[in-house]
Amino acid sequence: MYVKRVTSIKKKPLVDAHGAAALYQIFWQEDESGKVFRAKKPEPMKGFRHFARITLEPGETNNMHTHRDAEQVYFVLRGGGTVHVGDEKRTVKAGDAVFLPVGVPHGFFNTGDRRTVLLLVGTKA
Repeated sequence: MYVKRVTSIKKKPLVDAHGAAALYQIFWQEDESGKVFRAKKPEPMKGFRHFARITLEPGETNNMHTHRDAEQVYFVLRGGGTVHVGDEKRTVKAGDAVFLPVGVPHGFFNTGDRRTVLLLVGTKA
């Protein structure tokens, strides 16, 4: 069994294509970002690429970016904003889930006046 308490994971930006404003708490991730958090993926998790919590303050974004080897889901835990997926834009709020296809540019923009928290799940494409 693999259990990790989210509050034990320090919030850090992924200062690559994601920018410095979005704060990530990575439970596990297979790439270099996972190494930054010392977040090694549990061995039995064959299909998952990454699992994280993202915090965005009002007016902040995780920038438009693309994953060529993973599809993802954003689940809005708190707050809301505007999510861009390819050419589409949609306003979302707590309780909404957004599918992010492999190879399609996407980004989340906190257009509200309070903190937004997302759960991010990514699988191998």
